[in-house]
Amino acid sequence: MYRFLQQGSAEYLFLFAILLALAFLAGAFRNNMPFSGIAADYGAIGEVPRDFSGFRAQGATEYVVVLAVVIGVGLIAASLLGSAPSAAADMRGMQYEAYWESAFPISIMEADAKYTTTTHSSIYLKVKNNQHYPIRITALIGGSSVRGRVPNVYVLNTTSMSGLYYLGSGETGIFGYKAAGYWPNIPENRRLRIYVGDSANTGYYLYAAKKICTQAGKKGGTLEIPNFGFEYVTYIDNAQITKKQIGSKPLIIQCT
Repeated sequence: MYRFLQQGSAEYLFLFAILLALAFLAGAFRNNMPFSGIAADYGAIGEVPRDFSGFRAQGATEYVVVLAVVIGVGLIAASLLGSAPSAAADMRGMQYEAYWESAFPISIMEADAKYTTTTHSSIYLKVKNNQHYPIRITALIGGSSVRGRVPNVYVLNTTSMSGLYYLGSGETGIFGYKAAGYWPNIPENRRLRIYVGDSANTGYYLYAAKKICTQAGKKGGTLEIPNFGFEYVTYIDNAQITKKQIGSKPLIIQCT
C-alpha cells in the first residue's frame, strides 16, 4: 500500500500541476481581456480597441511564467516517481531493522554486510541478550525451510559458537570478519560466510540467504535471510533449556 501511494502521488501531482496551470492561464486571459470598460473608453458597446500590443505582451509573459512553473513541477514529479521504489525499499528496511532491534530474547543491535565473492557475502552482527537469565548461542539458523544452520565461526580456525557466546543479561556478542576492508576494529575475528541456499553446514558457512551482496558498496543491494534466528541454551534455576528463536520478519541488511 505504501509503495502504491508513493508512486501514485507523483502522478497525481503532475496532473494537478497541469490543471492548475490551465486554470491560471484561463484566469490570466480573462483578467487581461480589454473589453471591460469599453463604454467608458470608446463610447459604444461592442467597439473593440484598435491596439492589442499591451495585451499580447503581458499575456505572453504570464504564459511563459506559468509554462516554466508547469515544467518545474513536472520535473519534480518525475523525480519523485523515479525515487518512489527506492524510498519504499528504504522504509521496508527500516521496519525490519526496528523489528530486530526489539526482538526477544536475542536482538540485533547493529548489522552490516559486505560483498566477498560472487558466491557468498560476509556479515557483521552485534547481538544482545535481553532476558534476565544468561544464554549461550549455539547456532545461527535460517532459510526458506529453516534448514540452514551454522554452529561455528572462524577465529584462528573453525570454532564452536557455544564456547564463545555465553551472554549474561544485557550482554552483547559480536560476529564479524576482522580484516582490512571488512570490520578491522572489532575485538576479535569471528567470521561467518553467507550463501544462498537452505542447508546445514558444519563449517562457518550459513546456507540460508535469499539474496547476497552482488558487488562492493551500496550498489550491491541487500542481503536477505528469511526465517533468520538463533539456537540457544538458556539457564533458569540451574536448569538448561534448549530453545530456538526464529524471526517473524527476515533479516535484511544493506550491503556496504
